[in-house]
Amino acid sequence: MKKICIWCEKWGSGGIESFIVNILEALDRTGLEIKLVTATNESDVFDARLQKLGIEKVLLSTNRTSSAITRNLTLPASFKAFLERENFDVIHLNIYHGVAMQYAKLAEKAGVKTRIIHSHNGALRPSKLRFLKEFAHKYASNTMSKFGTHFCACSDVAADWMFPESISARTLMIANGVDLRRFAFDQKQREETRATLCLGNNFTLCCVGRICSQKNQTFLLEVFTRILKNDPSAQLLLAGADDSNGEIVRLAESLSVSNNVHFLGVTDKIPQLLWASDVFVLPSLFEGNPVSGIEAQASGIRCFFSDAITKEAALTDCVSYLSLEDNAEHWANVILASRGCEHTNTSDILRQKGYDIKDSAAMLSQMYRG
Repeated sequence: MKKICIWCEKWGSGGIESFIVNILEALDRTGLEIKLVTATNESDVFDARLQKLGIEKVLLSTNRTSSAITRNLTLPASFKAFLERENFDVIHLNIYHGVAMQYAKLAEKAGVKTRIIHSHNGALRPSKLRFLKEFAHKYASNTMSKFGTHFCACSDVAADWMFPESISARTLMIANGVDLRRFAFDQKQREETRATLCLGNNFTLCCVGRICSQKNQTFLLEVFTRILKNDPSAQLLLAGADDSNGEIVRLAESLSVSNNVHFLGVTDKIPQLLWASDVFVLPSLFEGNPVSGIEAQASGIRCFFSDAITKEAALTDCVSYLSLEDNAEHWANVILASRGCEHTNTSDILRQKGYDIKDSAAMLSQMYRG
């Protein structure tokens, strides 16, 4: 029996977490004992699926009242002690910044032989301390990556950003695969979901992702404001945790569009929302390779991505890229021109391009088993 530690520093409702749960559901776990380990637990949306699989989620930081700085200072020692107690054979680090590579060093000291570093990101969020975070990221990338034994990424962008050039060139690309059967378009479910949300026959946009600066939903609301001038009955579905502390809701109110915007929060009904919508819009400022964008294509919906998203994310003809330098009016006009497009069956295309979750799971299984 091989003992596997899958590490995700923050366990929430985002793309990394969705990818991990998808992998666990598709993985042949025969001969593997897997524990999911995290520093902070921000969402329980995936808990039912983990429990069904019998996967234990271990929370290292149990003191929620402590500050983030305190947790970050004490976490490495807690992490190392945990690894030494458990005697893992493999650690799979799912990370979005270089500093997290320190856990590969700690794993080596704890005697973990296989240390997989998996990049899921392509940049850092805008912030006042971004220049310091970028310095720390690059320093850690250059000094800590040597402690990995295997290197993976969801795209070339994610590999180039996370690893030094010598490692990036030999990084294994593991697609952000999805369960194609789960997302295959269902007309009956579309009609039922539209009825539940009272969408009628109105033109409906959808965006799935944490509401934060990276995903750029504030710009999407500006675009939607222009769409409503042409089509006053249009609807917008926003699904994802609100990291804006309610600012996005207040912005919708100030723009007088809140009656047409559905803030759905964290939900496990993503396939149904995609089927119920007419277009999917993701105006992100940066991405590694967005799981939500892959899921949208698997549902067969018409997709509009910002040009900051890697072109590797465009797997089907249903994707169009729009420049972030273009104004909201231009985005609105292009999106409005897609009215009347229907969902298509894209399963075979995504499967041929390696985005069936079974293929992604098989690649990781090989590394887990040595």
